Amino acid sequence: ELHDFLSVMRMKYFVPAGRIWRSAGNGLTGNNCFVLPCPHDSMKGIIKTLDDMTELMRHGGGVGINISSLRPDGNNVAGVDGTSSCAVALSELYSYGTGLIKQGGSRRGALMLSMHVWHPDILEFITVKRDHHAELRRQVL
Repeated sequence: ELHDFLSVMRMKYFVPAGRIWRSAGNGLTGNNCFVLPCPHDSMKGIIKTLDDMTELMRHGGGVGINISSLRPDGNNVAGVDGTSSCAVALSELYSYGTGLIKQGGSRRGALMLSMHVWHPDILEFITVKRDHHAELRRQVL
């Protein structure tokens, strides 16, 4: 019940985080962070995850995505007579999209990408995570 929740806050048994206070009553999400399902390993799946991510960020939420579902570098892509970009290169799309969304008009959205240790592109992923200025060996598209 709302009255009980207000009493708990007044007695300082529970104090929400600043972002939650800021969003109260203004149409932004009351949650700070969301975890999206792994993107489907297709261009439509990758773009759908991008769309879901930017929509959450537009409302003030941070997003976590595990990119382990994306095929590793050099795998054949059916129907296009070509090979895939590495999962890390495709994840740059999510990073770029995050930079475009200004939450509250001033701050960059929050994005946490993760990858399972068994993924063939894990070493490149670790390198890029360790050095934010590392050049990717491949370009998206």
